[in-house]
Amino acid sequence: MDLAEASILALRLALALGLYAFLFALIRAANGWLAAAPDPALEEAPSARLLRLVVLDGGDGVPLEIRPGDTIGRAASATHRLSDATVSSTHARVEVDQQGWRIADLESTNGTRVNEVPVRGSAPVSAGDVVSLGEVRLRVL
Repeated sequence: MDLAEASILALRLALALGLYAFLFALIRAANGWLAAAPDPALEEAPSARLLRLVVLDGGDGVPLEIRPGDTIGRAASATHRLSDATVSSTHARVEVDQQGWRIADLESTNGTRVNEVPVRGSAPVSAGDVVSLGEVRLRVL
């Protein structure tokens, strides 16, 4: 074997080793990406991201699905519209924090109440609570 053949063989071996090293690095990176992907079974339940309210008085029984930051009121700009005259244009906003869901009165004319207790600023709400916006009563599901 002469020097040219030995050089070509060495280059072929170096290329093969380089390709194997590249594939090994690619597989390790892909394995890291797959391990970091969220497990769908462990994702937050949809009910934890939505607050469900149903109108108790004269409603159609279909729950309102409220997301954090949604507003409730009579105005077209409100996220969820209630056509009752005792509900202000933008009556209340629903938020979520580390302790759970909260409802904030937005300086409404007829007030916001949780279980008949007037809301000053914001108040926590949970399943079974009755939220009153003016004369409209809603149950938290």
